Amino acid sequence: MKIIERNRAIELRKQGKTFREIAREIPISRGSLSYWLRGIVLTPEQIARIQYKNAEVKKKFIAFNELKNRVSEDNKRNISGAASREIDKITQRELKFIGIALYWAEGYKSPASTGVEFTK
Repeated sequence: MKIIERNRAIELRKQGKTFREIAREIPISRGSLSYWLRGIVLTPEQIARIQYKNAEVKKKFIAFNELKNRVSEDNKRNISGAASREIDKITQRELKFIGIALYWAEGYKSPASTGVEFTK
């Protein structure tokens, strides 16, 4: 067992540090920290500090996800627009071939057959 690391983690927790802050200083998993620190009693000020820090992390996470979502939506719009413009260029003859290929793809091939069979 990592006694030195455990004692350091307990000391930091008693100072009101969050698990994330402790994990930055001590290379240990949060699961181990949870196990080591489960009996530590915190003051109301320390609890308030930890809740504030956790809320800040949550705000950053939400902002990151919102930005990522906006970028994803922009990409979808760009791809959809490009596909729409490309579809407008398809001729009637090409459209007919696409239909034939889709119809053919709807068929099946059995291992015993020598050709392609169509479903009805």
